Amino acid sequence: MRYPRLYTKLWVVSIAAAALLLVYTVMPLHSQASSGLPPMTPYNTLYSAVVVSTPMTSNSSYNPNIFTTSGIWTHQYGLNYAYLAMYNLSSGTWIPDLAYNWTIQYNLTVGNMSGWAKITVYLRHSGWSNGQPFTCWDLYATNLIQALIYDALGNVTWVNNYTCIIWVPPDAVVNSNNLMTFYYVSDGGLGIFINYQLYEPFIENLSKNWNILYAANFGYGTPQEQSEGASYIKTEFAFLHKYEPTFTFPPPQNGPFYVCDITPSEIILCKNPYYWDANNIKIDYVVLYQFTSTTPLFAALETGELSFYQGNLPPSIASVVLKNPYMNYALTPGAPGDTLYINFLWPYMIYPQVRQALIYALNLTQVAEAAGAPYEPVPEPNNAIVYPTINPHSFVEMVQYWDQMGYPLINYTYNPTEAAQLLESVGFTKRNGIWYTPNGTPFKLVILVDSGSASNPQLMAMLTTVENQWNAFGIPTTITIEPSTEFPQIYSTMATQYALAYRYGPPGFSIIIPDLFPVNGYFEGSPINVTHWWGEVTLPNGTIAWLWGPNSQTHGICPPQQVTVQQMKDCVFMWAWEANHNPWFISLDTPYEEVWYNT
Repeated sequence: MRYPRLYTKLWVVSIAAAALLLVYTVMPLHSQASSGLPPMTPYNTLYSAVVVSTPMTSNSSYNPNIFTTSGIWTHQYGLNYAYLAMYNLSSGTWIPDLAYNWTIQYNLTVGNMSGWAKITVYLRHSGWSNGQPFTCWDLYATNLIQALIYDALGNVTWVNNYTCIIWVPPDAVVNSNNLMTFYYVSDGGLGIFINYQLYEPFIENLSKNWNILYAANFGYGTPQEQSEGASYIKTEFAFLHKYEPTFTFPPPQNGPFYVCDITPSEIILCKNPYYWDANNIKIDYVVLYQFTSTTPLFAALETGELSFYQGNLPPSIASVVLKNPYMNYALTPGAPGDTLYINFLWPYMIYPQVRQALIYALNLTQVAEAAGAPYEPVPEPNNAIVYPTINPHSFVEMVQYWDQMGYPLINYTYNPTEAAQLLESVGFTKRNGIWYTPNGTPFKLVILVDSGSASNPQLMAMLTTVENQWNAFGIPTTITIEPSTEFPQIYSTMATQYALAYRYGPPGFSIIIPDLFPVNGYFEGSPINVTHWWGEVTLPNGTIAWLWGPNSQTHGICPPQQVTVQQMKDCVFMWAWEANHNPWFISLDTPYEEVWYNT
């Protein structure tokens, strides 16, 4: 089947908080009779798919709370929820969305607001899909929810429905020469996903406790207030994780599309007539087929039944899909991709020499080749936070920076001889082809993988290659697969039973700061301590420092007074040096995501 050429826009945007790659695609929707849209035809509809273990069966099974565990929302985020603004790092231009303009007053000098930044945001007259206006109250509500993931923007206040002020405290440092500016205007690359009226009871409860939420998010107030805030966040996020707001289907959504109908086989999205740019969206519907396995997905792509699909296909499947003359794909680069996080509770992992040796003992080119396209080997220097696929100029600048300082980054080119010397330097010995620890026991490794990830044959090809290479080097290694339902709690319940754990790495270097400790854990409330690491590092000058934990003096390398672009880069480059020389993770590949489309 060939569909007419449909016009889409792909805005690939690098945005602050975590170097998020946002692909914003203008797509269709559906709610035939109730939406006032014309009937659904192949000329006004786009077709895509999601693969889920348990499909939603009806409208009553839909929960608009994006923090719940169904996971299906992730394929709609960006379609159903709009952004204040987006920043195109490659062109240096802004893409206004719900906000049409904003002004920033830096370093106020008035009274008790001295040192603060005042960001005034002017909203368009856009609307939720039920006709309710999108107002500053929705930004206020979103900010409160973000406080539960330690991501509050600041103190959001209301001037009128369409004029909001974000008050940013001094320690968050916003000025005219600081990349933090991008974070606040774009809300760190997040859509504005909370409707004040829909979540009003929950929001009102949070607002009554804003003082301790604020203390925990920004480190203000007394130690007791900060501690109370942290405890409150843990409790309330657990509640949010299960929360289902009261609503009549379809729930209000403020993006260009909204969920308007659900069947056991399809999720239908309809165009939001109240979205500010709705008249320029030429598509009326998006049909998301709900598949329970990849078999029907691959068949639908091969026959051209799908208009688009964002996701990587095994090379054997991709070659078949490409035989259809109307099917094509584009690649969007990512970083750092598939990652093994090192558990510091595992015997001898506390030694950086051991962690470095594990990387040297891997032929990472072969690891990536085992997966096949679109994965590519990691760049050298490896494990350096800044990635050339995301920030090529900064990557070159970082390498030169440390070369000039006399503390060059480590390339980690495959070198089993270097790996052996590093192990021997801390008392390891090799007998009969097996490495033994200083206490005389064999040095063994266990790689922990969740069952969902293990269902990906390309990933398992990589991990099996890692397993085989370490075994060949003389370190007995096994892979343990545990049910996905046990994660992330398993990092605590099996804290001493794995040496490394697989997780897909968070974006490594945003235009602000790298995502560091140690996994994003974004929608699970707080960083997931996969590594059980207290952040002890050796600085280039040999000084021991702790980035966090009970011994930390600075709680990080970057003090608040670092405000210029160069100071921020210096901070990021220091993080990169630490990740490279004192690795707490191992990057396995450079990922590229395929965006398949039917012409």
